[in-house]
Amino acid sequence: GIGFDWTFSYLSTSQRDTIVAGVKRLGFDEALVQYANKVFWTNCTFNWGIVTNGGLMVGGLAFLDEATAAANVSVVLSSAVVGVSCPFRSFAPHGGWHEGPMYWQYVAEYAQAVTESLRTIYGDDRNLSSATGFNETALFRLHLNGPSQTPFNFGDSTADISNSAAGYFMGYAALPTSSPSLRALCAYEGRRLAKLIAGYGGPNGASRYNCSRIDCARMLIEYSASGSQRDLAAQPTARLFKLSAFGWDGRPAIGFFRSAWSEEASGVSGREAWLGFKAANGVPNHNDLDGGTFVFEVGGQRWAIDMGSDNYQLPGYFTQSVAHRYGFYRKATAGHNTLTFNNDGVDWGACDQDPGMDGITEITLFEHRGGDGGHGGNSTSPTASPAYAIVGLTAAYAKQGVSRAERGFAFTSTFEQLLIVDEIELANETAQNVTWAMHTMAEIALDGSASAVLSLGGNTLHATVIEPKGHPFSATAVRLEPPQNPSDGVSKLMVQILLTEARQLSETATPTRIVVGLSMNAAAVTPTVRPLAEWKAPRGPFAS
Repeated sequence: GIGFDWTFSYLSTSQRDTIVAGVKRLGFDEALVQYANKVFWTNCTFNWGIVTNGGLMVGGLAFLDEATAAANVSVVLSSAVVGVSCPFRSFAPHGGWHEGPMYWQYVAEYAQAVTESLRTIYGDDRNLSSATGFNETALFRLHLNGPSQTPFNFGDSTADISNSAAGYFMGYAALPTSSPSLRALCAYEGRRLAKLIAGYGGPNGASRYNCSRIDCARMLIEYSASGSQRDLAAQPTARLFKLSAFGWDGRPAIGFFRSAWSEEASGVSGREAWLGFKAANGVPNHNDLDGGTFVFEVGGQRWAIDMGSDNYQLPGYFTQSVAHRYGFYRKATAGHNTLTFNNDGVDWGACDQDPGMDGITEITLFEHRGGDGGHGGNSTSPTASPAYAIVGLTAAYAKQGVSRAERGFAFTSTFEQLLIVDEIELANETAQNVTWAMHTMAEIALDGSASAVLSLGGNTLHATVIEPKGHPFSATAVRLEPPQNPSDGVSKLMVQILLTEARQLSETATPTRIVVGLSMNAAAVTPTVRPLAEWKAPRGPFAS
């Protein structure tokens, strides 16, 4: 549609007639059949709803004044407005998107095209940009990026700086329903990311661009010079996003903590601490069985990674069951930075979280001193945490014989150390062992003790099993066979615990507790960690 509109005056009458006839037959006529048959995309809550309905709307607006297509186009437009409204509601309540950053970007492309096309033709966008959460969805994408400027790539997404959506930030800078301050922030973030994606400012300050990496046309069309680093620095350093589609039903689903926002001069080497984590839900399109998983950056490196998307041509990849999609390592629970029960290292599906509606969980506690109402306090004493949270995981593991499972994340004062705290109670003897795991691109050095040293990019991270005592780390290279995507360089840091033994060794009689610390400081002092039930403010996770 956009192509036809932009090249219209350069086309001959016969060329126009050929294009109109082809688009009518293959596009609008077929769309009317599918609307009549109520095909799934005509009224769905995920990316297909915006991409298909939105594409038809943009195309329809370009051909609306073509006599041979006008009648069908009018009907398509009226159906598409209804259909596209459904996935727009999935941005509720605060702009989060349930299919990960890659599909956020896919949806953003079509959402911006359809709203801007409607405003150009009619002067309004039929209230689409007023959908709850849509006018602040750029904040979701902002918090998804770590100091490396690569996203928390949960689901079928990649951790790639070219996936940073600079053009879409610039597009949201023109959204009339957003606040002026948010539009200024989006304009600045769009410009900043465009420089990084294009390769501006190397390690020696050299200015070398490769503009083929960015959507220059979109950037120029939407360009705004408003906003500055001050707008970014003013943002809260912690954010919790609730999601609405696919059974999330407004549950707190994805959380982010960071010690500060990176300066523009840092480029892709921001050394701030940053943590992204999520609750469990294997129901949405493109999601994994990854409740409790996390990605972690500090010192300019991403230490804990998400392995992201796999080969879409794998048999059964989009059949969301343990026997199909969730039997592949990247999509299975074992392929994430979380717990597995009865993990034999072979049958990934056997140790999966529940993939159904019954397995959905939520973030139950989220506290911080990040500038938007958190309760982490302002103390810098060793017993004060600037950011901490708890993810409920009981429902995800219930079929494994677990009666309670919770995972806590807590930073020590000044963000020096991240503690991951798991508490487990069993309903029966089904679960014989539990494995704690973290995937990384770092080299892992083990000495047979409860400590490990990770090396990456000239930096080191120290991992320690704090509870239960006496359990050494193990590590293995992750080697996935074709046709799965390559896993070159990925290693897995683990500690496996026999649950009967853990109950005897844990410093708390019940539940079984696993506490792992991550810090760049080998001499980091770990405070006494309270039981998760006592973390709620004002007490916090650490005892004096």
